[in-house]
This record gives sequence, C-alpha cells and structure tokens, in this order.
Amino acid sequence: LLFLLFTLAGAVIMTAFALLMGSLCFWFLRADAFGSHMVNASISFATYPDGIFRGTARFLLYNVLPVGMAIYQPVHVMFRFDPAGLLKVLAYTALLCAAAVAVFYRGLRRYSSSSLMEPRT
Repeated sequence: LLFLLFTLAGAVIMTAFALLMGSLCFWFLRADAFGSHMVNASISFATYPDGIFRGTARFLLYNVLPVGMAIYQPVHVMFRFDPAGLLKVLAYTALLCAAAVAVFYRGLRRYSSSSLMEPRT
C-alpha cells in the first residue's frame, strides 16, 4: 500500500516540478532550457543511491530538486515506517503541487494579458 501511495506521490511531485520549471518561461527568456536541464538533472540524480550525497549536495537534492522527497524519503519510510516521514512526503507533495498550479496560472494570466491582439490604426 505504501509503495502505491509513494509511486503516485512521486509522479505528482515530478510532474509538479516539471510544470513549475516550465512556467518560468512566462517570466524569463530562455527559461525553457533551464527548466529542461533542471528536470533532467532531477531524473538523473534519482538513479543514484541516497547514501553517496552529503552536505550541500544532499541539501540541494531535498530542497531545490525534488529528488529527495520523490525518491529517497519514501524509500526510507518504506524500510522503517515513520508516520512523520509519511506526512512530510504527503505535505511536500501537496505544497509543491499547489505552488506549481499557482505559478502556472499566475504566469498564464500575465501571458494572456500581454498577447492581446489590437488593431493598429
């Protein structure tokens, strides 16, 4: 049951992160390349075991890239069940999803208001 829950949570986390990175295009030029690199980096780092990262790298994987909460933390919870860890993953999933949707819709409003077609006279 935990495996299915964390599979769904991991998919939502990675999708929300990709949406968040893609939404940067509303504000910054060439943000599509940056967003693509960030998503690819998170997928790449997800293939490595958690134990090899220490210090700053570990901080980045748990806070900047969502790899820690999508992959590593669920594995730790499944090996040694921890209700606090479970709630942490679920709360992170909800917050990241809410942030991605909010940033997307705010950027979409900004985009649609700047691309109005008006006749020139």
